[in-house]
Amino acid sequence: MSAEIGAAELYAVIAIVGLGTYLIRLSFIYWFSKKELSSEYKLVFSFIPAATLSAIVFPAVLNYGGSLNVSLDNHRLLAIVVAVLVAWKTKSTLAVLGVGMSALWLLDYFFPPVL
Repeated sequence: MSAEIGAAELYAVIAIVGLGTYLIRLSFIYWFSKKELSSEYKLVFSFIPAATLSAIVFPAVLNYGGSLNVSLDNHRLLAIVVAVLVAWKTKSTLAVLGVGMSALWLLDYFFPPVL
């Protein structure tokens, strides 16, 4: 028995897995579109985007250089602090992105990181 599969089988597996993933997501969208959610569910679901973004961003920021780095040498952490302050004051996504990335680039330019 050979462990290799041909191109047709590979594309079939990709299509089936993609269709399965799509149907699972579609089932939740369809189910929730037919029901009125209670205020408790709406409150809980309102925190999902922030929790997801935090789960993606903070490990990349705090694990800079291969280990936990919460020092002033971590430019990403300093840029996040600046971005959070801008978000708190302006509530503008574009301002947060622009100022946060500018802060990171300026910190990296004027104080090159040593890894």
